Amino acid sequence: MTKAKMHLRGWAIMAALIAFSMQCAGATNAPVLSGSYRIVSTKDLGARIQVRINIRLVNHGPAAVAIGRITLWDLAQPTASQACALTLSAHGTLATEQEFVLERSEYEMWRGGMHPRVVLEMPPNNASPGGTRKAALRLTPAALQGVK
Repeated sequence: MTKAKMHLRGWAIMAALIAFSMQCAGATNAPVLSGSYRIVSTKDLGARIQVRINIRLVNHGPAAVAIGRITLWDLAQPTASQACALTLSAHGTLATEQEFVLERSEYEMWRGGMHPRVVLEMPPNNASPGGTRKAALRLTPAALQGVK
């Protein structure tokens, strides 16, 4: 093999490696989710409030997502958590109604315009072995997304 052919072959291998690494860099195990919420009912518990929330989740990704727990997350710490068994299909939507008890001050922040943040825990499955994965997302009011 001549030096020119070896040089050309080296460039071809380098280009293939760069293309492969760029393709791998774009792949991720994290689901692409968004969500909205609507408060269905509240119950005054003194310093705390029981809130029933309708949560609508949207999976923009190509694979189904199993959700084992939904946690409301305040600015610095978890506020309330609810175990569940939900499956959100690929490119699908899912509505679920969950009940949480939270501090009155947090509920008042929601009423003042701060939107709740949830952390979704996704147990490992055959498609994504390993530990439990988590996805955090800020829910928007359903009225802003045209959801009734």
